[in-house]
Amino acid sequence: MNNWEFIERNVWEEIPSKFVANSVAVLYEKMKLPNYFVYLSRIVGIIHLEVPFKERYYCKGAPLFYIESLKIKNEMLMEGDGIVEDILVEDGQIVTFDTPILIVKIES
Repeated sequence: MNNWEFIERNVWEEIPSKFVANSVAVLYEKMKLPNYFVYLSRIVGIIHLEVPFKERYYCKGAPLFYIESLKIKNEMLMEGDGIVEDILVEDGQIVTFDTPILIVKIES
């Protein structure tokens, strides 16, 4: 099963973003798994990850990655305190509409 099939089978509903910058460039969707969410790209661009592989726990508002589109950096922030469970893209990869980027588990 590839990433898109996994997302398609497991996404529950779109959640409104808490940050204006996030709502411009990504969809933040709730998955069927409890407290799991996925970031999906809303724009075409080059992704630059700011998530170091050593650290996985992030506080609300911490920068996770940015998507560079038309020389504009669209920085994405963590929606709540939690853990980055999986990174589905590579740094420098071109992302298109609905490309899954990260799966996070938010503490309730």
